[in-house]
Amino acid sequence: MPASWRKTALLIIISMMAGASLTLLVRGEAFPVATSSPVGDRAVPADPAAQEAAPGDDRADREPDHGLIQSFLYPHDWKTLIAYSREIPTVLQRADVRRFDDPERQLAHLVARHVGPYPSPDDVDFAFLPVPEDTFFDPRYRKALFKANVNMEILLDASGSMNEDFAPGGGKSKWTIALQELETFLTRLPPNVNVALRVFGHHTGPEAEGCLSSELLLSFAPKNAGAIMQAAARVVPAGFTPLAYALNQAEGDFAGKDAADHANFVFVLTDGMETCGGDPVAEAQALKASRVEPLIHIIGLGVNATEDAALRSLAQSVDAIYARVENLTQLQEQMDEIMQWAKMWDAWRDKAKHDLWMERLTSSIVVSQFTIAWDKAEEQEVEGVNGELKRLLEAGELDRTAYDTMLSFLERRVKRVRALRDEARAALDARRLAIYDRLTKLSETKEAMIEPGLGGDLFSPGRLRNGDETPVHGSP
Repeated sequence: MPASWRKTALLIIISMMAGASLTLLVRGEAFPVATSSPVGDRAVPADPAAQEAAPGDDRADREPDHGLIQSFLYPHDWKTLIAYSREIPTVLQRADVRRFDDPERQLAHLVARHVGPYPSPDDVDFAFLPVPEDTFFDPRYRKALFKANVNMEILLDASGSMNEDFAPGGGKSKWTIALQELETFLTRLPPNVNVALRVFGHHTGPEAEGCLSSELLLSFAPKNAGAIMQAAARVVPAGFTPLAYALNQAEGDFAGKDAADHANFVFVLTDGMETCGGDPVAEAQALKASRVEPLIHIIGLGVNATEDAALRSLAQSVDAIYARVENLTQLQEQMDEIMQWAKMWDAWRDKAKHDLWMERLTSSIVVSQFTIAWDKAEEQEVEGVNGELKRLLEAGELDRTAYDTMLSFLERRVKRVRALRDEARAALDARRLAIYDRLTKLSETKEAMIEPGLGGDLFSPGRLRNGDETPVHGSP
């Protein structure tokens, strides 16, 4: 009798004498080690028996303990199952199956050979509504995330110098031109954009009083072009230029409009630099760093070289957009940049409403695909284990009692895996429905946050931007 068979017979006798149920014997050789894939930063359940051992250390031959076997075969949650399926416990890879003396340990070794990886709900990215790809004059507009609410505040310089001609010999003051273009802009703006108007520098008097001249003429509201123009028409430019104070006051105008839920913009139309001794750079930086996180766009109306340098430095300090305009065409181009973004947002919002039903259907298909992928992983595992068991049974290396016992444990595992599949699918479906609810609010109340990259993109929770400036689509 060959030595391997003598060893096998001896193991059978020892097992029978011990009253154990011998279920799996392999002729003098262990199964090959199963390959595993990394799980990144996922937490893998503790494997106390799988500590790395130096050559010759008897820990390398240690059998997996009962707790590990139970956790591996019948995980308590789907995250544990997925983690085990992507990184097999070392002890199950190393263990010599010939030393196993109970069916669950033997089954765990076979499952380790054929398991997964199972798909994870955390890896699922739902489809998202496409954002039109276009090229703005300034790329920063392409970084302004589309959200359900858009708020634009206009800080309009009403200091005395705004009474000067916009262009020498043009016959129209900077104030007149500013109001003219502002009216054109507001009447063309999409109706769902909320607009507010704050003026500064319009009160005369002592410097201490004039430098606190900043007034919110109209708070945020949609479709308010007429009201804004009526309020602006009553203003007479007359005083200093308290730009820093106006920027300081602007943050309060955005109360309840945090960047998490709103795309916020501040447009400064001014013809000069700070004249009240304030620090517009510090105030702009504070505004930019606030919960509002606005994109700031500064337009210098006919400014001289010194004023241009000061405004340019201000813009650079907060990554704002700045343009020095010397004529009406240049002013219109700057207003068109703002308009272009607003119209693209409006088209995106309309698409979100119109495609609501289709997005729900598509996302439900994604959930079904997840289930199919899970079932396929389970099927491959079960077929692999069953195939090995049948081969061992047919080869006479496994008796019928042992075979049936291992099948019963395999059935128990399959039931657990399917229960965890249902839990994982429920978690994924809950996320899908939460996204759908946000879309519904977008179409009905305009108060939901739908942000490219939920995560950023409309349907990707893993990529929710939390207010950062990740490009919406096609941006650098």
